[in-house]
Amino acid sequence: MSGGLVVVSGRRLIAESVAAVVEEAGLCSSSVVVTTLHELATKVVRPGLFGVMFDLDRLALPPGDRAAAGGLTEGCRRIGFYDTFTPVHAGLAFELAVVELFPLTLPTERIVAMLEGRRKVSLVRSAEQATPEQRERLTRLSERELEVLKRLAAGRSVADVARSLGITEHTVQTHRRRMLAKLELHQLTQAVSVALSAGIAPETM
Repeated sequence: MSGGLVVVSGRRLIAESVAAVVEEAGLCSSSVVVTTLHELATKVVRPGLFGVMFDLDRLALPPGDRAAAGGLTEGCRRIGFYDTFTPVHAGLAFELAVVELFPLTLPTERIVAMLEGRRKVSLVRSAEQATPEQRERLTRLSERELEVLKRLAAGRSVADVARSLGITEHTVQTHRRRMLAKLELHQLTQAVSVALSAGIAPETM
């Protein structure tokens, strides 16, 4: 049994229900719902934390606190849940460095399996699917561009991506620009949304 779970949400009943699923499966020893950055700060310092879950549909944290929350939870397991995945959710997930995502429509047993690591990170079939045109554009990416996209989708910094791939930060930025051009997009969050909706999982290692 792991340590406690912190759920950050403005929807207490839904947050408590999600936390109950995790707790009843024996994945965490206790759970708590918080709505402010101050409350979050008092919880994430506890040792043996199972993880922090963010409600991407009703995130209680105001925009100014979201980047702080991402930094505050660095080193913690970060999980997001949502009703229907959209580019807005992709942006929030990127900002918070959330790399495990699931829709609330997912059956309980599949949520548990994902959190246990028996299934790959998945928003997958329940998310809004990428269009045929978007999927075709994804095939235009080189292997290295796709590697960069997967790492950036996990919320990793340009410097971290450069170190993990053994290339310079300038090269990472070059791959990023070419990737966006091939996808015919202007923002990284849009590229992340397309990749996730096509079933491409973020690269966390």
